[in-house]
Amino acid sequence: YRFRFEQIGDNFVRNITSPTNARLLNWVTSPLVAGASYNVFVQASFDGGATWCPFGNPCQVDILNPAPSAICGNGVVEPGEECDDGNLMNGDGCNQSCVAEIGACCLPDGSCLILDGGNCSAVGGTYEGDGTDCATVSCPAAPTCTDGIQNGDEEGVDCGGSCPLSCEAAALHRSMAQASKVQLHPNPNRGDQFQLTIEDLPEEVLTADVDIHDLFGKRVAARTYPAQGGVLNTVVDLDGQLAAGMYLVSITVGDKHFTERLVIE
Repeated sequence: YRFRFEQIGDNFVRNITSPTNARLLNWVTSPLVAGASYNVFVQASFDGGATWCPFGNPCQVDILNPAPSAICGNGVVEPGEECDDGNLMNGDGCNQSCVAEIGACCLPDGSCLILDGGNCSAVGGTYEGDGTDCATVSCPAAPTCTDGIQNGDEEGVDCGGSCPLSCEAAALHRSMAQASKVQLHPNPNRGDQFQLTIEDLPEEVLTADVDIHDLFGKRVAARTYPAQGGVLNTVVDLDGQLAAGMYLVSITVGDKHFTERLVIE
């Protein structure tokens, strides 16, 4: 087969042969010009090129201009770029290769969003890295006043800051509980009942008064239980009557007074 390329509007003519009826436009000598149009004629030979059939009707071929190469950093998102913020800096949401810097951002409340590193820092989050996903990242839970660690704005373990219990009161409760070996469990509690145990009580003590107050000082429950052999070991029924929150359990045994926190979930 012989192909004849005639540039429309120009005197360029190029004849090129091919052993098949297809021809790639990739030759080097006198190549076709980008942006130009050509009439293409084809003729065939059945005797190895000794004689040729007449050219058939032409078809038009348009050679397109190649797409310009993307320039990272010019502020224009071009083909092949995910972003272009007008600079070649990393860490601002679009890196030096114009690839978006986004990933999982763990927020202070324990939730997760897909953000870039800059916006993640702006909202107080922890950026887990480019390309990370919330489905595969384990964000730490939001700090609470009952998790047994100092976090958030707490001034101590589960006290001070936005927690309802001051650290002074918390220290007093801990020291009293340790001295008297007060055990209250489970705590946190579902609100049905809890086990209360106090050891090393005077042998002559026969009863213990148990009062439960909310954080406003209102008494919400009052019970009296028997003690025996210097030990108070009883189940305090709550019957689901307490709303979720923190309460203070006050135990009076003879001339001793103990206070322990109770968290209802």
